[in-house]
Amino acid sequence: MPCATWITLITRVDLGRLGSTRVDLGRLGLTWVDLGRLGSTWIDLGRLGSTWVDLGRLGLTWVDLGRLGFSWVDLSRLGSSWVDLGQCGMT
Repeated sequence: MPCATWITLITRVDLGRLGSTRVDLGRLGLTWVDLGRLGSTWIDLGRLGSTWVDLGRLGLTWVDLGRLGFSWVDLSRLGSSWVDLGQCGMT
């Protein structure tokens, strides 16, 4: 794919004081947010129904694969893990 096409697909916003970077790959339905000072990374793969949150300083990772009905939380500092397989009716 030509570079010019990739450039038109990518929108980037950098909010310096908040340490926030946002990348939007429109055709892929991907939005990425990095809130640096908060240690938070957020990825939304729209077509896949996937949302991923990593709050680094809190040791928290959250994955929600919506279409699969899957949610995962890892509170590593607290030693807690949680898995919810929604469509399977299993927690």
